[in-house]
Amino acid sequence: MAIVPFAEYLRENCFRVQVGMVSVVLQGLDLTDMLDWAATLTHAVALASGGQYVLEYERQKMAEQMELETALAAINSDMSEDGQNVIMQVSIQ
Repeated sequence: MAIVPFAEYLRENCFRVQVGMVSVVLQGLDLTDMLDWAATLTHAVALASGGQYVLEYERQKMAEQMELETALAAINSDMSEDGQNVIMQVSIQ
């Protein structure tokens, strides 16, 4: 995928998709739309090619989410043990 310069087709927000020897130029409604389409197509190609990068990214994201949930559970557990004292101190002040 590559962004197509305005001068090439006299159109804005275009990008090129190269499939073998065939080149297809697509145009988004605006810059954001063009980038969204390019990202979506890149993601689809990655999945169709085996998706190793996407799978590794998702595994890392899930590991970080589980680590965060574990840390939050530990904090909530500590707060529930001391929760009444904290609430009383706050209400007194």
